[in-house]
Amino acid sequence: MSDISKLITNLSESEKQHFKSYLASRTNSKESKLLRYLDLLYTHVSSRIICETIYGSYPKTGFYALRKRVNSIFIEFFAYEKGRKHNIEENDINLFFKAGQNLILFKHYHLGFQCMEKALKKSKENELHAKCAEILLAIIQVAHLQNSLSLAELVEDYHYQVNLKAKHDTITIAYAEIKERLNFFFTNSIQVNTLQEIEDIFYKHKLNFSIDANFRILFQIGQITLAKSHVTKNYANELNLLESQTEKIILAGKPKNFSEKIYKIKLMYLLASSNFRSNRFQKSTNYINSMQKFINKSNLDISEEMKFKIAIVKSLNFNYLGFNTKANKTLTDFMRNSKLEKKNKNWLDGYGAMSLILFHGKQYRKISHLYRQFNKKDTYYASTAGIEWVIRKNLILILTYFELGEIEKSLKYITTFKTENARFLRENKKVRFFLYCAEKVVSSPLGIESTRFHKFIESNIETKPRIAEDIFVVSFFAWLKSKIEKKDTYQTTIEVAISI
Repeated sequence: MSDISKLITNLSESEKQHFKSYLASRTNSKESKLLRYLDLLYTHVSSRIICETIYGSYPKTGFYALRKRVNSIFIEFFAYEKGRKHNIEENDINLFFKAGQNLILFKHYHLGFQCMEKALKKSKENELHAKCAEILLAIIQVAHLQNSLSLAELVEDYHYQVNLKAKHDTITIAYAEIKERLNFFFTNSIQVNTLQEIEDIFYKHKLNFSIDANFRILFQIGQITLAKSHVTKNYANELNLLESQTEKIILAGKPKNFSEKIYKIKLMYLLASSNFRSNRFQKSTNYINSMQKFINKSNLDISEEMKFKIAIVKSLNFNYLGFNTKANKTLTDFMRNSKLEKKNKNWLDGYGAMSLILFHGKQYRKISHLYRQFNKKDTYYASTAGIEWVIRKNLILILTYFELGEIEKSLKYITTFKTENARFLRENKKVRFFLYCAEKVVSSPLGIESTRFHKFIESNIETKPRIAEDIFVVSFFAWLKSKIEKKDTYQTTIEVAISI
């Protein structure tokens, strides 16, 4: 299968339907084989089967011509139809610009200059400096036809836009250097002051980070900075430094176009999810609230995927702030009404979050019912959602069946889990230790009352780098702690989460 064919088969369901409609509009009744080819391609069958189905045998010259035609139309679709949705403003600018040029050419000066001015205004609003310079240069050439225009002002504006374009290009080059340098530190596990490195590169290019860094740059730098901290084990410090640099810009900075607005939302979500990961649930909630306020005020239609991500973090924040019922209702209502395609990975993340919320709400039967639909092997979910999702799913089910009194089922999950994830357990002492303790509790609940077992648990829990703990791992150890101390699991979890 060609690279283009693979890209076609990996389209979302809505995109597949959109492309099929586009293909139908570009064909006639004599080319019905194109649609038959596409329908077969969507079923993920091999080229050989497609060829034999349409032509009766394989290979056939007509099949390769057919594939070439579909691929060509897809490139056209990707360039124009798919791009049109994301570049409406640029399309409008080009429309007014070309119309203005043609109207002036045919001596309709008044309307022509109106179109040119509208194109220029939209270009400035969207910070398309190269397009601004192009439009201004075109207006300068015909400025003598419009008495109200000042040639000197047009020339000054032209040079201003050219300088802005040059500065934007410099920022792009500086960002490329930042990525290269931070990737080097990342791959070699070198601890550095990330933001100082960034500021040094900006200074080298005669730029000021606080003034010249836009929301796109801030978001992308934030991604690199926090990703690097996974290796340097300095997540909290990196997050604090990032926030200190971006907070004023987020509060005061006003996005100048649609793209900037989207990157501002992405940056705020990055900070919200990062604060959640650092167990700063109220601060994470504050970012979520500010983000939703900004979205509503700007009247933005964000993607269904982003809506899903926001709902998950929002619900988990409620849960760890002590509002389990509110967390349950928030996520349940959202998932019931979500328009996101069911095959999207975020649904698995949503079910994972929901299972933890249900566990803390002692709704164990609902957890068992929720996971019945996941009847494929763990290897499938590991490739789809990641090994961490698989680990959390198995651990929550082990504890759920124990709480339901189904001890044999819980022990069976432990055995299966150890067998199917032996390699992961060898590399992850934390999960291996918890599983060992959970098996002790499940197989012999009375054994947890021994002083020796208590000391063993406490000594191992305390030696962990607590500030960097995954909140799901914290929750599992909090369950263990609650069993030892004979306290409520949810209250113990909140106490542990607050203390780290």
